[in-house]
Amino acid sequence: TYSIYVGNNGEDFYYPALVEGGINAVAGELYELTEEHLAKLDEFESDDYTCVETTLDDGLKALAYQLKSQFTPLFSKAHPQLHSQEHLKTWELTPLTLSMAAVDVLNTADARDKAEKTREYAKAWSDGEIVSIGLTLPPDRPARPENPKLLAPTEMPKRRGGGSKENKIALLHAIAHIELNAIDLAWDIVARFASLYGPADPKAKKKSRAPKNFTLPDQFFSDWVKVADDEAKHHLMLQDRLADMNAAYGELPAHDGLWEAAERTAHDFPARLAVVPMVLEARGLDVTPNMISSMIQQGDEKTASMLRIIHDDEVTHVRAGTVWFESWCAYHSKDIEETWQALVREYFNGPLKKPFNHPSREDAGMLRDWYEPLAEEFKKPDENSLDE
Repeated sequence: TYSIYVGNNGEDFYYPALVEGGINAVAGELYELTEEHLAKLDEFESDDYTCVETTLDDGLKALAYQLKSQFTPLFSKAHPQLHSQEHLKTWELTPLTLSMAAVDVLNTADARDKAEKTREYAKAWSDGEIVSIGLTLPPDRPARPENPKLLAPTEMPKRRGGGSKENKIALLHAIAHIELNAIDLAWDIVARFASLYGPADPKAKKKSRAPKNFTLPDQFFSDWVKVADDEAKHHLMLQDRLADMNAAYGELPAHDGLWEAAERTAHDFPARLAVVPMVLEARGLDVTPNMISSMIQQGDEKTASMLRIIHDDEVTHVRAGTVWFESWCAYHSKDIEETWQALVREYFNGPLKKPFNHPSREDAGMLRDWYEPLAEEFKKPDENSLDE
């Protein structure tokens, strides 16, 4: 029996190959490594890892494996712990799961890396390279880049109307920040509610009784992987458009209000659906058409085209929330309208804002009777309003 060390050497991280628990492997821990595990490890091509002997702070010696190629992204974050034999754990080779991929994205701080990883993992899921959901728990908060500086929503500088370059940069920066948060929100729902996963039984009869507990099928997770992929696409488009204007994401302050909604609903699956896709993303359906019109008036068809893509994709995201909220309500014999309104009143801070984009909301499966009673009195719309 050998020991294997989870540690780091400068900028290179060393981990046991696909340890049990995936990216929950912690730097500073020791893992028990048997001859059987060594044999399994050797099934990998030698180019996939390098092995070095490491001397720990307390004098112990351990083997460390630096993983390469497709395994590296699984272990991009680590957290220090004391080096001690008390941390000995048995490990085994474990394939990448969807929840492991989700947590890896959530633990990625750089905005472009977060978006690009999302697109890679979404393709891996779609191509069948990732086949299981897993149960890797998400962090309480996602990793964030050093910039932009995060302010309270009430402390954010007001954006002015008009078609100046500065105003356009401020608007696109705000949307890019929303899309970055939306990437994390989509992956968070994948990992946080993975415990509800219940694969369909191909032998079950169509008229069999409902399962004892509410479960989520593969399609739920596919829907939210697509949402994450779309949001990553949007964020990268906006980063590139900002670059066209000699600007960059992170140069202006941003607010943290979107993630606060995730924290409030972390324990409640229907509340998460009611607030994030069915309120926050639905708000985007209301405000984006005015932004598109503004860009057309300014002669900026390139930005208008991007905003059309974002709007049309967001319709499908709200629809995903509506579909799975209706599924939860149907299972629990709940009235959809009453349940949604009660959850919004409990978990969303403030009334819904008019005017509404009724056609797009209807395309997304939302009925006027649901949201109009929660609206405040009519106010003049602000074409640059992104207060969701």
